Amino acid sequence: MSRFDYNDPFTAPPQWPADIACRNTDTAVFFTGRGGRTEVARQVCRGCPAIELCAEWALEQSADLLHGVWGGLSRDERRAIRAGRRQTGVSAGQRVA
Repeated sequence: MSRFDYNDPFTAPPQWPADIACRNTDTAVFFTGRGGRTEVARQVCRGCPAIELCAEWALEQSADLLHGVWGGLSRDERRAIRAGRRQTGVSAGQRVA
């Protein structure tokens, strides 16, 4: 079972709370591959105190480099949110919803 490297600033920015829900979850849940099922990952994210922080962090990363479910959002959902933000002029760091 693989885990995130919480000492790596790319996979776990230092401002994330210690009780993030994914800390003890197999990373395969979040990285299912294109067309994979994301329900389990989304369920883990829904119970996480850092869901909004995680989603915003993921939205700030390169769409081409960051795969999987982050903050309850798939790669395609993050791309759609980025596109919507570009059209409306909303900047990163503002609320996802």
